[in-house]
Amino acid sequence: MKTYGASLSVLLNVYNHEFRISPSMGGSYVIKEDLYLCPLCLQAFFYIKDNEIFENREFTEDHFPPESVGGTKTILVCKECNSSFGGNLDYAIKEYLELMRFVRKSENASYPVKLSFNGIPGKYNQDVYWQKGVLIKEVNFKKYPLIQKWILDYENVMNGFSLKISGPSGKIIQKALLRAAYLYSFHNWGYDFCYSHTASHIRKVINGEEAHPLSNFGVFSDVTTPNFSNGFYFNDSSAEHKTFFIFFDIKIENPKCEQKIFVLIPGGDLASWDQLTNFQSWVEKREADISLTPIFGDCVMRNNYMGYSLTWQKLAWGELPYQE
Repeated sequence: MKTYGASLSVLLNVYNHEFRISPSMGGSYVIKEDLYLCPLCLQAFFYIKDNEIFENREFTEDHFPPESVGGTKTILVCKECNSSFGGNLDYAIKEYLELMRFVRKSENASYPVKLSFNGIPGKYNQDVYWQKGVLIKEVNFKKYPLIQKWILDYENVMNGFSLKISGPSGKIIQKALLRAAYLYSFHNWGYDFCYSHTASHIRKVINGEEAHPLSNFGVFSDVTTPNFSNGFYFNDSSAEHKTFFIFFDIKIENPKCEQKIFVLIPGGDLASWDQLTNFQSWVEKREADISLTPIFGDCVMRNNYMGYSLTWQKLAWGELPYQE
């Protein structure tokens, strides 16, 4: 908490701003290192004064990506943001992976579908799964007695059936993954990132307040790329394609399915956000022209509290970041 408080304190000093807290929240005075703001809304806060915690909302740990898809990193966010995004976005990532392993015909991979049977009105919810390359249907005859009669009728069996698969919305999946990348960025760069033009736009996008410049929200999972390790990179394959990349994995078990994700995070100035439109050809062709330079993560933990803006500035000018 002290580390992120220091990040906020440095930012306040750079821009000559301050926070004042009402007397009902412990007194009106300038808060420095002891203040923590929810990175998702920048409205909820808590701070420590005289060994007492004051907060205007409850805070909880948030996994990014979600714990249900293998996320192990955590950050504190207000309970309101955690609950809202968890219920409206994060569930879709797990459903996406469940659909992917079913489509890939992974052994014993199951998925809920709607079954339609010739001669029987309506559609029936049922889980189906793959076994040795064959799609297995175990219909609940107690729940659907008409289907049992249909299956016992050989002529109807020969006429066949159909099934409909409907997965989560692609837009919801991409928005959830963009949110995970946002939290990765805060974890790495602290409030220097949160108070940038780019972070402001991302928050509006994941809240549904504005459209993302790219039709896929800057989230890529199915393009041809070299196998990069997880972490932060800078792409300078061309002047119009300068941006940060964040690579991370999502996965589920039993049976296993995993996917490499990378998300575009531009520099903090307004022009960099607008220039994301240059990447639309990548979205349409599912090919990426990549020339990546790895950059250090954990800037805040290294006491580099202006890491986002300074790293972008140096790389945009052609300078390599400091290497140990």
